Amino acid sequence: MIRDDIHRTLVKRLLLVGAALSVVIGGAAFYLELKKAEDMVLRLALAESQNFTADSLNHLNRPGVGHEIVLRRQAEAFLKRHFVVITLYDRNKREILRAAAPGTQQTIAALERHRHVLPLSDTTRHSAAFIQRRVLMHVLLPLTENGGPVLGYFDGVYQVDDETMAHLRGNALGALAVTVLAVLTVTATLYPVILSLNRDVRKFAADLLKGNLELMEVLGSAIALRDADTGAHNYRVAIYAARLGEAIGLAAERMRQLIAGAFLHDVGKIG
Repeated sequence: MIRDDIHRTLVKRLLLVGAALSVVIGGAAFYLELKKAEDMVLRLALAESQNFTADSLNHLNRPGVGHEIVLRRQAEAFLKRHFVVITLYDRNKREILRAAAPGTQQTIAALERHRHVLPLSDTTRHSAAFIQRRVLMHVLLPLTENGGPVLGYFDGVYQVDDETMAHLRGNALGALAVTVLAVLTVTATLYPVILSLNRDVRKFAADLLKGNLELMEVLGSAIALRDADTGAHNYRVAIYAARLGEAIGLAAERMRQLIAGAFLHDVGKIG
């Protein structure tokens, strides 16, 4: 019965610890994998946005329909790749063109509710959002020619294609599964180790109890040598005390102390 209780308690506690570690470590692994995916999407978005041609840069700060047509063609080229929204600004941070990919109205509406406004600055900025089961990367890129002064700003929202999205999702779920499996494997490996340690502790406790009982018997025999009637008397008093302890519902630890004290209550007779 005791052995079954130990096995049951150990299994419950290991399952609880394993589940808790799986949640914590698995969540951390999943989060790190998502951050890696976000970095990958950012690299893809920046690589695409940096294809803004030097010829197009010359049209950013020139008013007129002809210049606008050139810029719109460049924006439409981006929209044919993976961008859903393109906004161009001149060097004075005035919006000069905005274009959206056809059929993306719902995505754009959802994006407007979720995305943060990126202030126009001379450094690259980005923010990611997960909308309609897709990763959207909002990038803001200052446009320069050969490292010169800023000629304008490119503001675009990059949408991950289905193949890349499936790859990223597979990596994240794979990392989560491997982490959880590793935690559960380690937890299962600990079961026999803890069981063996528990067995050693139980043996030590049994040996200690045996030693205590033998010590009590020796003291009882020493008391009996001083008074021939004391030997049986010690056992009777110990039994009466145990019965009284049971009657008042004494706890196990207090009961052990009571029995030992009752059995050795005449120990002073040795002296």
